[in-house]
Amino acid sequence: LNIAVVDIERAMFTSDYAKAESDKLQQDTTYKANLNEYTKLREQLRADQQKAEANNLTWSPEQKQQFNKTFNDDVLQLSQLEQKLGQQGRASERNIQRQLAPKVETIIEAMIKEKQLDILLRSGSVHFRKPEYDLTQELLERLNKAR
Repeated sequence: LNIAVVDIERAMFTSDYAKAESDKLQQDTTYKANLNEYTKLREQLRADQQKAEANNLTWSPEQKQQFNKTFNDDVLQLSQLEQKLGQQGRASERNIQRQLAPKVETIIEAMIKEKQLDILLRSGSVHFRKPEYDLTQELLERLNKAR
């Protein structure tokens, strides 16, 4: 049997198109604002946590309660920002897959015919393989040329 393996996801997400989409996301004003706010809030929470560790013994119960309320509110806000950033990232990934999937299928079919492959496996489902059986780099190169 003539067998090969390919990592379709790696080829898609390391393609020139995926890099351009990632750059586009990084430049999106909403994404940048959320990322900046997330970074600042995370740093603030770290500083607040260190402050609490240093001053916990000297705070009154009211001060501890106020600190805990503020800290928990900030943690909730951080979690919400993390969810927003994740949603934006997943939307970008879905767009990349939606745009590249038809091209990938066409390229894979051509590679199967050209190389007269009997079986083409996804590399994640193979426990052992020789590097020469991996067609991922060739798929990536053809995908970049197809753009």
